[in-house]
Amino acid sequence: MLPSVFISRNLSKESIIYERLKERAYLISFSLLEFNAIEFEVIPEVDFIFFYSKKAVHYFFKNNRNFKDVPFACMGKGTNSALMDFGYTASFIGAGNPEEVAKQFLKIAKGKKVLFPKAKQSRNSIENILEDQIESHSIVIYENRKKTQFDFPNANILVFTSPLNAEAYFDLYAHQEEKIIVIGKATASKLNELGIDCQMAKNPTEEELLNSILQNL
Repeated sequence: MLPSVFISRNLSKESIIYERLKERAYLISFSLLEFNAIEFEVIPEVDFIFFYSKKAVHYFFKNNRNFKDVPFACMGKGTNSALMDFGYTASFIGAGNPEEVAKQFLKIAKGKKVLFPKAKQSRNSIENILEDQIESHSIVIYENRKKTQFDFPNANILVFTSPLNAEAYFDLYAHQEEKIIVIGKATASKLNELGIDCQMAKNPTEEELLNSILQNL
């Protein structure tokens, strides 16, 4: 019988995780959050627009299409992939943890005006790290809430992609003997708060997440 792996993200069939695991494990992938758009007014004139996530890209362009003259920046490759679906490519694509992304982004954005379209519950990681080194502007364009009801099959490995996803799961289910893998220090801290041991992927990329899963199969 194949082991089962849950990941709190809606994976496409093009995902490297789906491709590599489809014959080695029973893969369960869906978000434990629900998302809602928040209306926003005209944005300020800025030098860069920085996207933290795919969802931020989606909700930003849902009602806005005229930003070809503004360079875009993305937290990672997945976010840039979402940007490309709207016909744009980022001038900056981060890789690694927020500290490293902020360090690299600062090389081109120091002293610049940067807009951060984001979730209501955003941790503001890049803004907090760069603080006075950029002129930060932000707009809240969507909110993410924990689902309070969902049916969940048994899984040998649980993979949480955010603190809120982890909270949503453990609000309803007790930790048994599952192995737990997380993306990012914030998610690892949330599991520590809950008194649950976890393994953190070396970097917040699908490749590193896949490596962590394979090590635990």
